Amino acid sequence: MVENKLSSYELDTVVVGTRVPRRIEKRQEQIWENYGDRYARPIKSELNRIVGRRVQKDLGLEADFERPDANPVLDMENDRVELQVNSLLIYGQYDKYVRGIPQTVWHCKECGGRGCAECNYTGKKYEESVQEIIQAPFIDASRAKDVSFHGAGREDVDARCFGRREFVLELKRPKNRNLELGRIAKKLNESQDSVEVFRISRTEKDRVEEVKTEDSDKSYLAIVELSEKLENLDTEKLEEIPGLVEQRTPERVSHRRADKVRRRRVYWLRPEKLGESRLELTLKTEAGTYVKELISGDGGRTKPSVAEKLGCEARCTRLDVLEIYRK
Repeated sequence: MVENKLSSYELDTVVVGTRVPRRIEKRQEQIWENYGDRYARPIKSELNRIVGRRVQKDLGLEADFERPDANPVLDMENDRVELQVNSLLIYGQYDKYVRGIPQTVWHCKECGGRGCAECNYTGKKYEESVQEIIQAPFIDASRAKDVSFHGAGREDVDARCFGRREFVLELKRPKNRNLELGRIAKKLNESQDSVEVFRISRTEKDRVEEVKTEDSDKSYLAIVELSEKLENLDTEKLEEIPGLVEQRTPERVSHRRADKVRRRRVYWLRPEKLGESRLELTLKTEAGTYVKELISGDGGRTKPSVAEKLGCEARCTRLDVLEIYRK
């Protein structure tokens, strides 16, 4: 029964459990009470061992008591098998070469993902995402039932990323585990021009938390439109910005972030003139810095800012992540 339940899954490790009928457990307790349990082994442990060894031998699997690929539980009372299949975790890094796509799926606010006229019945605000592009060939190859995408932070929808951002793809209840990761990655990269993946490999559960909590400094390239001509502005004042910056939660994310003041460091900032009222800024900042608000000032919520130092309105029209400095 257990082997039949596992037959449709590609596995390397397994740990079998059993659920013993309560009447048998009570009988065991009575025997221990009458005769003692000094040399006794619980029947549940013995059944786990016996059934587990038989399944491992018949299917050519190994035991892994920390995180097996599958954990079937033989319910002897109800004559059935409950099966837990652990996720297959894939680590990688990505670059995003186009603007206008989010990192993960954004459900339509009007329908909550159910589909409506506003979203053309897709249930999504954006047609595609980095997550969907990356996960598609891995879902096909693994025949996973579901998937989660865990990224090391995220770039804005309208920003590109060249810093090889880390991620872990969690393939849930996969039928196949022994994937040709190199071949899948190559096919993914050759099939479209929006995203490229690197260093694809299998990983463990701890890596998910490491990736999600990673705080990495970053360097950026920003194109800035000014409300005044550069010939009337003192751009040398921008040299005063590197150092600590105070940023109150920006208006654009206030609906999902706590309203508080964060202090972040700007390591360096280099302006280059692009036109009469346009600058190209390259800069390196501490993890968690809101770069667009560092430029605009966000109505005084970020100080100092490019707008404040130049004494005019400043707006970031293009933003690229150039490098992610992993610790």
